[in-house]
Amino acid sequence: VYRIGQAKNVYVGGRFNSVDADLFGDADNTQKHQRIAVAAGWFLLDFLMLKGEYVMQSYEGYPVGDHRHNGSFNGVVVEAVVGF
Repeated sequence: VYRIGQAKNVYVGGRFNSVDADLFGDADNTQKHQRIAVAAGWFLLDFLMLKGEYVMQSYEGYPVGDHRHNGSFNGVVVEAVVGF
C-alpha cells in the first residue's frame, strides 16, 4: 500500500495470495487457489474511506462434481468503510 497526495489521504495498493493444498488426501491432485487484487482508496474523513478494487480469483484441481471445479471470479468491488 502506498499513500499519496499532500495530505496522504489517497492510496493505491496490490495483493497476491496463493495457496496449494491437499484437501482430499490425494497427493497427486493438489488444489490451488489464487487471488490477485489491485486497489485504490480515498480517506474522505479520518473515519470514512471509499475503496475500489479489481479482483481476479481462481480455483484449480477440484473434482468435477465439486462446486469449485474450475471456478473463477473476475470483477470490481466498491465499498465504503466507517471506522470508530
